[in-house]
Amino acid sequence: MVNSSIDCTTGFWKLDSSQAIDFGGELVRTERNCSGGITPWGTVVTCEETLTSGDVNEDGYQDVGWNVEIDPISKSVPKYGTGLRQKLWAMGRISH
Repeated sequence: MVNSSIDCTTGFWKLDSSQAIDFGGELVRTERNCSGGITPWGTVVTCEETLTSGDVNEDGYQDVGWNVEIDPISKSVPKYGTGLRQKLWAMGRISH
């Protein structure tokens, strides 16, 4: 997860800070994530902007193309009712 800003002197983007995120093994993988939006409870929902995948872990879902919620405080994907890190399946899937 990165924070960036424009350097008004040079006109170039600069990296202000970065932090690694623990996606956990349950997610299989995540790719082509867009910048994301902030939820009212302070997490970030980012979208995987691709549909090219398969069901590698045989859980019944395609592995990429979903929304993923990230907690910037714990630097990880939250564990939901199942006790596992999961993508936001109910929000659906889209390719841009």
